[in-house]
Amino acid sequence: MICFRSDYSQGAHPKVLEALTRTNLEHTDGYGMDEHCFHAEQMIRI
Repeated sequence: MICFRSDYSQGAHPKVLEALTRTNLEHTDGYGMDEHCFHAEQMIRI
């Protein structure tokens, strides 16, 4: 059984940590104004 008590009860998935490490020093504009948001928008539209 999966229990979603809080965001702090489990560690991050290794793929999440890898993505954060890869983009940590990247400077982007605010939400909706960066390439990551644009890419997510394109993926959602498919």
